[in-house]
This record gives sequence, structure tokens and C-alpha cells, in this order.
Amino acid sequence: MTVLEALAILEAAILECKKRNVNTPEVKSALELLEPYVRPQWIIPQFRHHALEHNADSYAAREGQQQVLPATFPGIRDAVGELLGGRRASAQIPRNT
Repeated sequence: MTVLEALAILEAAILECKKRNVNTPEVKSALELLEPYVRPQWIIPQFRHHALEHNADSYAAREGQQQVLPATFPGIRDAVGELLGGRRASAQIPRNT
């Protein structure tokens, strides 16, 4: 899984959290991949707590997810963007070696 794929998985979880439980292996893997790179360090645990550890089977829990997950995702996205910022231009140049 790439960093961009992990971000896409988390973004999809945000969009789907009101309709279904987003406690999936894909979301867990995405959070594990991104956690070492995201600062402040509390962002991933907060997202994990609300996405994975709450009982999202109830309507009230899904409503709470809908409020917290979109609020924490920009911090994750921005931290990863800073990480990729210096590499983005070079990553788009094909290498002929």
C-alpha cells in the first residue's frame, strides 16, 4: 500500500462512516502505515479511536464518527503532504535507467 492509497482509504472511511462500520482491515493498515509520519502524534490515535474502537453499530456512534473523523483527517492529509512535498516533483519524473 502506498501513502496515497492509505489516504484514499481513510477518506473513503470518512464518507462511508455514517452508513456502515468502517472498522476494516484496510483502515487499520492505512493508519499503521501513516502513523510514524503524522505530527502531532495524537491525530492518528484519535482517528483510530473513533473509527475502530467505538461500537459503530449504533446510530449515535456513527454520528460521533461523522463529526470527529472529518475533523482529524485534514491533519493527517497535511502531515503526509509535507512528507511528500519534497519528493513529489522527483516522483513524477520517469527514470530511464
